[in-house]
Amino acid sequence: MNEPVRQHLVPRVYLKQFALSKRKDWFIDAYDVAEKRHITGLNIDNICVKKDFYTFKKLPDDHKRFLERFYGNTVEADYPQIYQALVNPKHHKISDNFRFKIISYVISQYWRTSKLTNTFTKFWNNSMEHAYNLMEAYSPERIIQNGDQIISFENRTFDEYKAESDNESRESINADSYRRFRDLTLRRINNGIAVYKVHPSHRLITSDNPVSSSGNIYDPASLIRIPLDSHHMVTLIPFENEVLFDNKTISRTYLDERASYFQTTVLNHCQFGQSEKFVLGHKENIDFILDQRENLDQQKFKDECVAYAKKMQDKLEFVKKIYQV
Repeated sequence: MNEPVRQHLVPRVYLKQFALSKRKDWFIDAYDVAEKRHITGLNIDNICVKKDFYTFKKLPDDHKRFLERFYGNTVEADYPQIYQALVNPKHHKISDNFRFKIISYVISQYWRTSKLTNTFTKFWNNSMEHAYNLMEAYSPERIIQNGDQIISFENRTFDEYKAESDNESRESINADSYRRFRDLTLRRINNGIAVYKVHPSHRLITSDNPVSSSGNIYDPASLIRIPLDSHHMVTLIPFENEVLFDNKTISRTYLDERASYFQTTVLNHCQFGQSEKFVLGHKENIDFILDQRENLDQQKFKDECVAYAKKMQDKLEFVKKIYQV
């Protein structure tokens, strides 16, 4: 079976909504957060991709890439239909099955990136390298004991151990993330779907780790968000009040200039903060956020947010009073 070795951690069907089409290809601009440099006109085939990232090498050949097949044949295959429904202002009613597909996509994109894997692997390797450097003085047998686990370095170097350990960690975390994805999707199955369209004076960007949460991802009251393109974002909202929010429809809000300023500033800055390496989008949009990050008065912005939230809460209380909810 001919299956892809180069596996996208952020799907191309998602990235193309932030890219420009040239003939049959799509090109996106990137900003390398660590190196602080722009990369323009990057083919989406060559970004957010790693060789055999979802491959389980010890499984039989016909099962090695089951996770890549799952993401490609189900979650990603549904995304073009999901995207069109979310950005279509005339699409309101959604079935339980279609809401499940939307929620599945958002939750899967939270768990499938490499940031969690690489963060753990870096921590583990640093700890083990420190132990390895102390080993000669304390363990002539060239072993490190970690609880009940004994790690032997007889006839192998630390680099050889690291390569083996990195692969085992990647497979273990991917398997665990797949289980967590399924669990969290079921926990969020009744969430409402809210789409926000921002004012033309503001733009959204994305990153190699695009899903953000207003709190702990497992907090049932947290909002889970992802930008859809430069003009739209979608939020999973806990379903609490069927009078004010109907989870059988897509809730649509067209943000005015002021609301767009707050929403895009928060979400775009989240993309910088949670990215592993790249923020992505159109260069002029990335440049705008870079300039904003450099010049933003954070305390003033917080005060403005609080005042605006208070104003919106007063409006909500007024609506509740009218409808007696």
